[in-house]
Amino acid sequence: MKTVLSRTLAAVCIAGLPLGLASADVPEVLDRVPASTPVVVSIGNVNAFFAQAEAITGALKQDEAQAGVQMAKAMLSMPGINADGSAAIAITSLEGMNEEGSEPPMVVLMPVSDYAALVGNFGGTGEGLEMLNIEGNEVFIQNVGGGYAMVGPQQDVLEGFDASEGNAAEHETMLGDVGQRMSDENTVLVIANMDHLREPMMQGWQETSQNMRQMMAMGGQDPEQAEATIDMVDGLMEAFSRDAQRGLMGMSGGDYGFSFEIGASFKGGSELAGTFAQSGNAAKLVDKLPGGPYLVAYAIDSSAPGIQAMLTKVAEMGGEANNIPGLNPAGFLGKARGMAQSIGLNPAGLMGGLFVNTTAVIDSPDANGLVEMFGEQIKATNGQVASGLSMTTTFADAPEQIGGVDAYKWSMQMLPDMNTPGAMQMQMMMPMLFGPSGGPNGYAAAADENTVVVTYSTSASLLEKAVGAAQNGGELAKNEMVMAQNERLHDEAFGYVYVDMGTILKAVLPTVAMFAGPVNVDIPENVTPLAMSMSSSGGGVGIRTVVPADLIELMKETGAAFEQLGGGMGGPGGGEEAPPSF
Repeated sequence: MKTVLSRTLAAVCIAGLPLGLASADVPEVLDRVPASTPVVVSIGNVNAFFAQAEAITGALKQDEAQAGVQMAKAMLSMPGINADGSAAIAITSLEGMNEEGSEPPMVVLMPVSDYAALVGNFGGTGEGLEMLNIEGNEVFIQNVGGGYAMVGPQQDVLEGFDASEGNAAEHETMLGDVGQRMSDENTVLVIANMDHLREPMMQGWQETSQNMRQMMAMGGQDPEQAEATIDMVDGLMEAFSRDAQRGLMGMSGGDYGFSFEIGASFKGGSELAGTFAQSGNAAKLVDKLPGGPYLVAYAIDSSAPGIQAMLTKVAEMGGEANNIPGLNPAGFLGKARGMAQSIGLNPAGLMGGLFVNTTAVIDSPDANGLVEMFGEQIKATNGQVASGLSMTTTFADAPEQIGGVDAYKWSMQMLPDMNTPGAMQMQMMMPMLFGPSGGPNGYAAAADENTVVVTYSTSASLLEKAVGAAQNGGELAKNEMVMAQNERLHDEAFGYVYVDMGTILKAVLPTVAMFAGPVNVDIPENVTPLAMSMSSSGGGVGIRTVVPADLIELMKETGAAFEQLGGGMGGPGGGEEAPPSF
């Protein structure tokens, strides 16, 4: 595998393989790639690719990789290369790919402006299929017309490859709305034909599933609960394997950092095609979250029928796997159209309770009814036992007036059976998660007829802030770093996630210092969050993650600081070791 990739990539760099943004529909080159090909790397504009590749390797501070990109970029001026064309890498078979030393059959379709001039650079004749020696790498090449040449390390593979025109329409159908958008918005798109990947994927998952069952059994987990949990994941994997027609992965980048996106298009009329027929508007839920330092914030808009049905089904399956008598997550979701939550920074640090400063906002057609259902479920859980935990719960019969709304105080204490494995650890963990109360507690209130606010602290000021944000708009969406990331996420998304690693490190490192000594890293006042968005339409779904450059730098510095902390917490002298590569 390594040999063939290095030989092919050498040819690619010399030939100026373009990995760029497509301007419309699918890249032109896909018209010459059979839609039945197992795996295709769809690529579009060489100049755009190298600009982004140089920026990404620079952001990651990968000097060797950046030097290679710059060297390949310098070769674009060679005669015969069309630096603004589209290109593709086609892997024509998956057989034997997992075998030691195996080389997958691969064809590169690259754009040319003057084929004779291109091969003439390396002593080629330009006649038929011929072998060239490019910097010590033997590759085969042939002009296929229309401004394209096919290149590869295996002569027989090129001889059997059909590079004739007429495939674009089928690619567009198989990619669907989401796949075509991913092709437009990502620098490079990997297209996996599930007809070829379905069987090996499920074989690999069955082995993983079996290993997970064995590990959970050895860990002392309740056998029925463990089986139900794995069965739930098995069901999700089987549904994906059954319904997916194309698996997708895209990537792009620049001075800001880089983004990668995974997605899939599903067979028309299938269950998952219906699930992802429409997207949502999770931004309206982010707008209702309060500001201030946060660890993680997210929003899910479940108003689309397919998304609502999916979440309800997952909740039902999760309820079977982790049944807590009295709680009915699926029923709760049935009264909700979406939810946003922010885990705010606790000024007291991790030891004061990770979730104490948490706020949730729930969109519902009947906010008062949802508060009532929440109270009924909390009360029904009182005195129940689940997974070795005894539940003691309360929900106030009468509300308090806080922030101009009726607020109901609630609490849930979970006491482990000390005879069960891991009980002592769980008992120690509860105060770290929920503070001195030893379990979640807070207020539930209808901020208006369509919005419920739930807090995980009985702080009146926290609730007032949350109600104000829900009614008038919160500050999180106005955060400069969040706004910058939103520009790189999906416009119409049913889900958003923001992870503020700067705030997380500020919360974690003081606790680390208590046990292992100070971690000497300078955390900027503001760090761009890791951000994700989920979007669906036309029977496909895409999940994009944006990794900012300043976060990459911070994590590299943090890794180096941990290396210096007693040799990576493993002994003295660690400061002399090189930090790990990011």
